[in-house]
Amino acid sequence: MSSNTSHHHHAVTSKKPQPERALSMTCPSVPVHSYKTPRVTTKASSGQKSVHESKALKQTKESRSQKHTRMLKEVVTETLKKHSITEAHECFTACSQRLFEISKFYLKDLKTSRGLFEEMKKTANNNAVQVIEWVLEKTSKK
Repeated sequence: MSSNTSHHHHAVTSKKPQPERALSMTCPSVPVHSYKTPRVTTKASSGQKSVHESKALKQTKESRSQKHTRMLKEVVTETLKKHSITEAHECFTACSQRLFEISKFYLKDLKTSRGLFEEMKKTANNNAVQVIEWVLEKTSKK
């Protein structure tokens, strides 16, 4: 009987990663007002025209993955500002995209969204200097 219970518990845990996968699937297509990302809009326009048409509807009720994406983008923006990379900086877009992707990669390993905001801040802060230095180095060589 206990093996049946643990087997049932295993089935429940195998279903939990779906929200994280949904986060990674929806990240590129979520429109963000403060970012200048032509790469993202080209992906969004291919099959997501309804996102642009029903933007007012989407803002009233966003999905959990959209909320997490928005939260991470806000955390990344604030983290970069603390390191003197504001939205006006020429490397802001490159830094924010790279820091977002790196942070998202680490956050995918979380089993639940409990304490997610703190983990977002910690992950972004831990990787910010490396990302900024790398982007600045690459842009200075061009």
